[in-house]
Amino acid sequence: MRDKNITQNDYFDKKIDSLNELINYRLDGLLIEKYQKENIPGVKNGLFYESFEILIAKYSRGDSMNELKEEFPKVLKYMEDGWDDSVVKFKMGRPTKIYDFYWINDYCYMLWMLSFATLLKVSKNEIDILHNLIEKGNIDDKLLLYILGHLNKKLYAKTSIQKYEPFKRIYKKAEVENIDSQHLKKYLQNWYKHTNYLTWHNYLNSVEKGKFSYFGYWSFETAAIVAIMDLDDSSFRDNQYYPKDLVDYYRANS
Repeated sequence: MRDKNITQNDYFDKKIDSLNELINYRLDGLLIEKYQKENIPGVKNGLFYESFEILIAKYSRGDSMNELKEEFPKVLKYMEDGWDDSVVKFKMGRPTKIYDFYWINDYCYMLWMLSFATLLKVSKNEIDILHNLIEKGNIDDKLLLYILGHLNKKLYAKTSIQKYEPFKRIYKKAEVENIDSQHLKKYLQNWYKHTNYLTWHNYLNSVEKGKFSYFGYWSFETAAIVAIMDLDDSSFRDNQYYPKDLVDYYRANS
């Protein structure tokens, strides 16, 4: 098991089973047209969330990189089907206006999907799906576009920095290109305490209550930056939030 927060050998097995049950429940509901039309985008986005949390839970459990790579296309399909502007983008006012930036949790999951795509070295077709979701959404975000640019070999100019914690702290002097190993070491040391606005921040506390909310605490964006920039991670490889096995896989297959 990679996750050192969990001592129950079968915890992640049960977590994954509970998520699969929820996915099947949602799919059955869609099949029998149980949901109101206006609720369907949220249901489909929920399918993506749950399938992605299965992927993360499998990493936490200790599944092999090849198994994770086989899982990724399933998650991406749910993402493509459920990544609706009305759900994932910030909106307010009456009449409702949708803005071209994501809610914080959707931002986090998009960032991590890009990170997994980088670290697992996924196919061009899979990269194209992520590319289309971001570009069609008119998303202007330096970190997302930096990682996407590495994937699709495209240079994005004049991009803006997003304002979400903890991700804004990954920058050094406001530029991705200025990030170095010492900066990432400090970023990881303070990473968890700055995730308090994300819904999964306190999920570990649910484990003692016999619930299966927790799927692991991992800074996948740090691993993606290390891989892309080929940074020395020796000073923070043992940080509990650093998914070093994904970086090792990336390097072994580069």
